[in-house]
Amino acid sequence: MRILFVYNIYGNHAIAKNLCFKIIRDNIGYVFLAGDIGSPTIVKFFYKDCGVNVLGFTGRSDSELIVRELKAVNGYVESSTFKLDDKRFLAIGYLVQPGKIQSIEGIDILVSYLHPFKSPIKSATGFKSPLIDDYIKTLNPNTVILANCEKTLIVDNFACVGDVRKGYGLVLETSGEVFGYETTIP
Repeated sequence: MRILFVYNIYGNHAIAKNLCFKIIRDNIGYVFLAGDIGSPTIVKFFYKDCGVNVLGFTGRSDSELIVRELKAVNGYVESSTFKLDDKRFLAIGYLVQPGKIQSIEGIDILVSYLHPFKSPIKSATGFKSPLIDDYIKTLNPNTVILANCEKTLIVDNFACVGDVRKGYGLVLETSGEVFGYETTIP
């Protein structure tokens, strides 16, 4: 299964429509809105009009309206674990709630809006949190996906989702392969 990670769409419906065509063409099973979504109508568009499963968490510029819409499509994954295919995910957005996170043994993929202090991705622009360093050290996930980079970067088992408004995205195959994804509008 393929998951398209999108960061900082910020309510841009032209980009969402372009992504929808690519989602259908490339047989993407899920779109993961990794913060700074900007408008609940983006969630609704991907779920209802594009017909793709939506997962996501908030970024620093998102409101409760985003949370409500993600919950309406059963896609709000802030501070939670979930399973897709045979992979276990832990998702941590801007509104991290450590007390809510349970059953974290055996996590394969950590997805976070916040960045660790220790990371091979040196040009990462995200907010840093020692909590993320602790999760990486304790869980030793196979893949760490971070949001909040200017462009998509992949170093070792770390990947950072670039700004979709600058033409970047990231695709994860649940088999474990991660690769950059160009999202520019033709």
